Amino acid sequence: MVSRTTSSTNSRRRTARLRAFTLVELVVASGVASLVVVVVASLTLFSSQHFAFLADQVTVQAKSIQMTDQFAKDARAARAVVTARPNLLILDQGGNGLVTYAYLAPAKTITRQAGLNTRTMLTDVEEVKFEGFQRTPKKGAFEPYGTGTTNEIKVVYCTWKSKRTKPGSTEKTERQCQTAKAVLRTP
Repeated sequence: MVSRTTSSTNSRRRTARLRAFTLVELVVASGVASLVVVVVASLTLFSSQHFAFLADQVTVQAKSIQMTDQFAKDARAARAVVTARPNLLILDQGGNGLVTYAYLAPAKTITRQAGLNTRTMLTDVEEVKFEGFQRTPKKGAFEPYGTGTTNEIKVVYCTWKSKRTKPGSTEKTERQCQTAKAVLRTP
């Protein structure tokens, strides 16, 4: 049997050459990877702005619900309406004193004052209108008659519009236009 010596360096070079990237492959792989990173980053940025906008909307909606609930509760407990102007409503709750709802235009807020406690109910409010009506509805409609004096008011409305700036934008978008309606329960 004849023995032959073989060199292992040729086979190592061949496998090493097969394992390595060429410069063209490296450039293409880097381009594809950077494109994927840019797409993922832009989607992340867009979705985070969108989720921030949705979270802000949920907060505004929760505050509007609180305002509506408190307004209805105060109006139902009121014995009479002392003042009803477009930006001011004062309710007399008998032994519990007066409850005042006021729209402060420079601050764009609706505040509620009961006794010495003042609380901001809503912020970023562009427009508010407090109205008082009689309990009797108009013929063929669900809206009550208007009143001449505060003594005749048995139904109170509070309508507001709020606008906020969408995150990532400079324009204001109208978010809420709500009306709280309540009937005074005491005669």
